[in-house]
Amino acid sequence: MIYAAELPHVRALRIEPRAFSISMTRLDVSELSARLPALELLVVGASDLELGQLDLPKLRTLAVHSGGLSRRNFTEVCSARVPALEDLEVWFGSADYGGHKFSPSALAPLLSKRQPKLRRLGLMNAEFMNAMIDPLARSMLLPQLTELDLSMGTMTDMGAARMIANVAAFAHLAKLDVSDNAIGQAGCTGLRTTLPNVVIGEQKSARRVTVAE
Repeated sequence: MIYAAELPHVRALRIEPRAFSISMTRLDVSELSARLPALELLVVGASDLELGQLDLPKLRTLAVHSGGLSRRNFTEVCSARVPALEDLEVWFGSADYGGHKFSPSALAPLLSKRQPKLRRLGLMNAEFMNAMIDPLARSMLLPQLTELDLSMGTMTDMGAARMIANVAAFAHLAKLDVSDNAIGQAGCTGLRTTLPNVVIGEQKSARRVTVAE
């Protein structure tokens, strides 16, 4: 087991399911900070997830992948002590698979957190994608980002319209990824016209997150 020994020189760790459903997996990394203090990249994926208090001063990339993220897990992400973090990715998933039914206000602890080195933010695989656009546009975090990833979610023309209405807030990004959502032709055309930095990619015909089961 990974906790059987101190591993002070490990720089990267990825633990997530590949061959079976994410909703069937359990993962406990609550002791990780003490065992792997030099981590610079951490990717974890599970449905039943124990993050604990992450205290990783050298961590530059953190990805938490879930088909049904709990409110507790999101709170653990927000409270993580990761001063060097440059890239943060969170998959929210579906309430039908054990996830918390998030509202835009739930993002406040993350969007108001001082994280001076953060340059890429992924708020992905989310059922409340339309509703998060306005809080993102007003957030203190957005101006410092170079890349925002809102892919794999349920954004429709409504969310695209809110993004267009707040075009000045998103125009500075080098990359704005809204691929794999449920945006219609009109919304896609509007985004391409107003935001040259947008990545549309393929869009789903049904309004559902990409990874749940």
